[in-house]
Amino acid sequence: MHRDRRVDLLAELIGVTESQVVAARELRVDELTSLNERHADVAFELRVALQDPLPDDTDLRSALRDLVERQRRAENRLNQVASSVLGVMGKILPRGPAPAYGRRGMRVA
Repeated sequence: MHRDRRVDLLAELIGVTESQVVAARELRVDELTSLNERHADVAFELRVALQDPLPDDTDLRSALRDLVERQRRAENRLNQVASSVLGVMGKILPRGPAPAYGRRGMRVA
């Protein structure tokens, strides 16, 4: 199998996605924001690279297929973690505006 840019991009995308999972799980917002930007950049590069026809190389096609499956699993984990975090945050964060009180301690609308 000869070296192909798409293999490198997919491997990088998997690494970024797996890092996103960890950052989301640990609520590291700044890191997650940076990783989200990197994910978008690498995904765009990959979309451009995938416009080129694949060479007739069985090993390359197999490697790409395996990497795509790994990326799919990583994306599913990221979606699960994000859903869990959003669910928890939705339960612990107050809904609506905080109550306001006047000078006499009475709640005002």
